[in-house]
Amino acid sequence: MNKRGMTFSEKKFVLFTYLLSTFLVPTSAVAQEGETAVAGVNHQLAVTVANQDQSPATNVVVFLQPTNQNQSLPMNQTPLHIGQQDKAFVPYVSVMQKGSEVSFMNYDDITHHIYSPVGQHKFSFKIKASEEKIIDTIDETGEIAMGCNIHDWMSGHILVVDTPYFAVTDDNGIAKLPDIQQGDYLLNVWHPQLSSDNNNDVSQTIEVNSTRSARVQLNTTLAREPVQENSEDFDFLSDY
Repeated sequence: MNKRGMTFSEKKFVLFTYLLSTFLVPTSAVAQEGETAVAGVNHQLAVTVANQDQSPATNVVVFLQPTNQNQSLPMNQTPLHIGQQDKAFVPYVSVMQKGSEVSFMNYDDITHHIYSPVGQHKFSFKIKASEEKIIDTIDETGEIAMGCNIHDWMSGHILVVDTPYFAVTDDNGIAKLPDIQQGDYLLNVWHPQLSSDNNNDVSQTIEVNSTRSARVQLNTTLAREPVQENSEDFDFLSDY
């Protein structure tokens, strides 16, 4: 048997093989890490809200509150703008996160006197044509009911919530809530014309993980929104 020692080239090959097997990260480990990162990506939830007769419940606020009270929540960076247009609040129903600001923009060629008379959110200001008024940080949750001292048929509502996860349903009764952290949440539905305590109807737990959509039905009647129009503009003879 040939008992010669390894040549210098053979020793280099053995050393290279050892280093390769010891320090090189396996391909399967990289794939696993990638899967973990994807699992942490935030989710989008589409909530369909139906009236008792199964018709779409439009212009309804949907918001999620985490069941874990210690969950850290981000700030929703979507600005809230409320217009005064054709002597009406546009939109009629809005929602914002506590700690945010709201801006009012007068698109009419006349002056409005916007006010909210009750609660923690009392305010009153005149806003001239094409003027913008910003109300700084609102630090209390709850409903803000608004009117105009000059045009008393004008009305609007803001719901201030303690969560960044909210939306308003569209004409199909669908609210799309983007960028939600994975977890368990309490799903709430709100509208000023709901005949329920605090105008809050549906309240149920939902897991935001694999769930991408949800459907809820109102338990109480959603009354028709008031018409923001001067009664003097109505044509009472139109139906005769």
